[in-house]
Amino acid sequence: MPAEPARVRGSPPRAVRRWVATTLEDRLLLAILAAAFLLRIGVVAFSRHFKPVADPADYDRIALSLAGGHGFGATALAQPGSPSALRPPLYPLLLGATYRIAGHSWTAARTLEALLGVIFVLLVFLLARRLYGRRVALVAGALAAVMPTLVVLNASLLSETLFLPLEIAAVLAGVAWRQRPSPWVAVAAGLACGAAILTRSVGIALLVAIIAMIVTARVPLRIRLRAAALVAGTAVVLVLPWAVRNAVELHAFVPVSTQDGPTAAGVYNRVTFSDQRFYAVWHPPFFLREFQPLFFDGIDEAELDSRLRRSALHYATAHPGDVAAAVGLNTLRLFFDAGRGHVAVRHLWYDEEGVPRWLQPPLGWVVRLLTLVVLLTLLAAACRRFSIGHWYVWVAPLLLYAAVIPFHGGNRYAAPITPFLILAAGIGIASLSSQAVPAATSRRLR
Repeated sequence: MPAEPARVRGSPPRAVRRWVATTLEDRLLLAILAAAFLLRIGVVAFSRHFKPVADPADYDRIALSLAGGHGFGATALAQPGSPSALRPPLYPLLLGATYRIAGHSWTAARTLEALLGVIFVLLVFLLARRLYGRRVALVAGALAAVMPTLVVLNASLLSETLFLPLEIAAVLAGVAWRQRPSPWVAVAAGLACGAAILTRSVGIALLVAIIAMIVTARVPLRIRLRAAALVAGTAVVLVLPWAVRNAVELHAFVPVSTQDGPTAAGVYNRVTFSDQRFYAVWHPPFFLREFQPLFFDGIDEAELDSRLRRSALHYATAHPGDVAAAVGLNTLRLFFDAGRGHVAVRHLWYDEEGVPRWLQPPLGWVVRLLTLVVLLTLLAAACRRFSIGHWYVWVAPLLLYAAVIPFHGGNRYAAPITPFLILAAGIGIASLSSQAVPAATSRRLR
């Protein structure tokens, strides 16, 4: 029987070292989560005069109607008194439940958002640890905890505060399935995707990304197909009651919301690309002369959405150069807070979140700094300093980017992509500070 290798005199046993490392990780994680909560609740405490405007005001209106037992309320866009499906239902339901319990309290709702922000930070940590190991997880978790754009977002009454933890939960479930295929994990991924779709319609891109993550795994085809069907089927079952409600109320097929038409028509019209100050910036369609008759034509939201969508598609196909200009400028606005009209875009979305004007330029510099760190990380990886690996994880941000970038380039619409930028930055910072990541990234997932 071979003799046990001798330990170096004075060195603790391997089990002890592992226990110490795990204990330190737990303490650092608790510190990160505590910092995340204190920062977010601090924003709530120091902005007690917050008043929702624009989209937050609309969510507040719907939530009040739900809390009072009056359903989702009537439309604010189309024929007065007709039903509305403009907003996906899950976030208004959560907000309405909060009002039902705590009364009409914006502070209570924003405190709940702070807690959702902490859950999001924890999920970012878990995803990074599963993919890249402990060191990257701690760096990524810390970045997610203190990222100012995410901190202020978690006090805004915007649906992104719910979408972000659902998004990372879906990706985490997809990664877990690739490691150890299980029908229950596939169902969990489908539930997270379905809930994300019911929070923001861009969640459909997330569902596609998770299915792609599953069907490209190195397991037998029948297992992949069964899991993909479970993910898609679970998501559809979750969304189906809302789609049926919309079909009954609006007499049209509206699976998630009637936002697509107003969103597209607000960008792709004659005014947007002739407005020198707000060039290629979304304009509210009800302020545009060519669309104003639609809002007084006695049609419901479904018909309004359809007509606006057709108008936007007609303009975009006739003016492909304008589409390219919008994509290019929105990319600059999204990742660099730069480009023509970026100040107007910054004001538009930060004002909606209740961020003071004096604080908005520094937040723009934070966005640029994060993008710079990500670019340096990609450059270092290209020079073979380390490997980012796990390509399938990066399908989600690419699809989310593709779904958003033709229409919006503001910080709010960067939110679903920001967790992946943080993950990439965490890889770069951890890798360039030690040689721990190559060993972690060398582990191959199925």
